[in-house]
Amino acid sequence: MLRPLSLPLEPGVFALKVGDLVRDVAALLNPVPPEPPRLVGLFKRSVVTDDFGSQVDVRPRSEVEPLTPEDLDLVHRAWSHLPHGKDWSHITKTDYYTVYGPALDEAAQHRGWVSSPDLPDKAFVARISRVIDVKRLLEEVCDAATVGRLTLLDDSRLPLTVVSGHRVEGAYMPVPEAGRWLEGKGIVFEVKAASATPAAEAVPARKHGLRKRNALINDFGRIWPSVERDLRDASGNGLSEAASRHLQHGMWDADQALAWARERGKLIESRSSTGPAWAPL
Repeated sequence: MLRPLSLPLEPGVFALKVGDLVRDVAALLNPVPPEPPRLVGLFKRSVVTDDFGSQVDVRPRSEVEPLTPEDLDLVHRAWSHLPHGKDWSHITKTDYYTVYGPALDEAAQHRGWVSSPDLPDKAFVARISRVIDVKRLLEEVCDAATVGRLTLLDDSRLPLTVVSGHRVEGAYMPVPEAGRWLEGKGIVFEVKAASATPAAEAVPARKHGLRKRNALINDFGRIWPSVERDLRDASGNGLSEAASRHLQHGMWDADQALAWARERGKLIESRSSTGPAWAPL
């Protein structure tokens, strides 16, 4: 059965950022468990009491021993008055270090040992595994693009030439290509409209007013990567006709300029700070 990967997609979206896509895929493959680590077992470490009454390890902290039946009897007595003394599976990492561990170590002090918990942190393992998965997925995308099985685009929506070892997290993958790539992994890529906002309003609908050339570059370069080049070629590419012809020399209508760029698929917009950066057409 295919595992669904559902990502909101604004109308008119053409491509999505590779780095954000592979992080979402890795998160799907390795979800972090919501619950904290819980106690599954106990060991002991030998200690001695110094002249000041403090317990000092006599072996490296990594050297632990199994508890004997007598030790387990001591554990049961030390925890008999505590809520989860008989069911260790409810003892969280925080519970152990604040309540259960100190109670046991006090009871076992005269025995010459302190407790050493077995608290498998599945969330930590999942996070490490996710980092490894992201690296592996990026390498997979790079390899596929190198041999022509995937097409990647640069910031200007032009085909990107990829060679082995190329860093591709900043490149863009067309939505149809992404869908096929995900299906090959047993994942369904569901394209959904994030809102009822028409595609024509993908660029903020508020009036941006007039800008000089440098202000246009500074204010919109983040979502319009090719703005400087487009302004340089404005007389030949239609931008000047659309956004500057009837204005005072050196001034540009920012709203008309953005509309011109949007129609040609030159704008990049982020759905959120934590999700993929979408590239609307």
